[in-house]
Amino acid sequence: MYQNIEIYLKIIDWDKRLRREMPVLKEIINSIHHKNNKKPLRILDIGCGPGIHLLELAKKYPDYNFYGIDRDLNMIEYAISESKAEARHLKYISGDVLSDSFLINNKFDFIFSLGNSLSLIWGESSIENLLGRISESLNKDGMLFFQILNSDNPRKGYKKSKIIQISDDQEVFTMKRFEPDFSQNILKVEFISFIKKKGDENYEHQVKSSVWKLISMKDLEKILKKIGFSDIRFWENYLKAPLQQKTSDSLICKAKKIKKI
Repeated sequence: MYQNIEIYLKIIDWDKRLRREMPVLKEIINSIHHKNNKKPLRILDIGCGPGIHLLELAKKYPDYNFYGIDRDLNMIEYAISESKAEARHLKYISGDVLSDSFLINNKFDFIFSLGNSLSLIWGESSIENLLGRISESLNKDGMLFFQILNSDNPRKGYKKSKIIQISDDQEVFTMKRFEPDFSQNILKVEFISFIKKKGDENYEHQVKSSVWKLISMKDLEKILKKIGFSDIRFWENYLKAPLQQKTSDSLICKAKKIKKI
């Protein structure tokens, strides 16, 4: 998504994200732990990026085994470099959950994915195929937790970031353009990075296009039930406010694996 990892790291307010997102992750982990006879858990972050969330969790739970997978090798290399102190129980894999054998050959108690990562992945495959592979990799009574944009209220138009300094002589901001195409049930997205060097009048820009498949909450729930999940909850934020299909920006889902496909 971002051509420069430095831009990605600085454009996001990570302290704010951790304050917002970590409490529910810890709550789910603690719940699984108590139901699992307090055995050490195996936890996977799909689309882990630079590993910010996993590193915080690894510090909190030193007896658990944490894994992060991402297709961006630069992100994985950064994550590894920042987590050497936790390397004993925190592993990162550069790969694709749809084609690599990592998910097939491992089982987990908790799998999570934040930052709309699943939408980026299932844009290249069927949604049921991706979720089915995740289901196969969860132990019985394991938990799945993910955040995506709400397809029942798809974003439209532009969303601009703040301007940040990435060096003494360079500033940058990013913009995303969203264009729903209901005839094909997709969301067309452009990620645009604007960079200006000191002394230049105009910004240079880089564009990366992507296509995300839209899926309604009802269809998503049907798939999750079909592939072995129950106790499916949908929220609009990390405070567990109920999802409002026609107005919520995000869809957050928690589900329990109860049976084999």
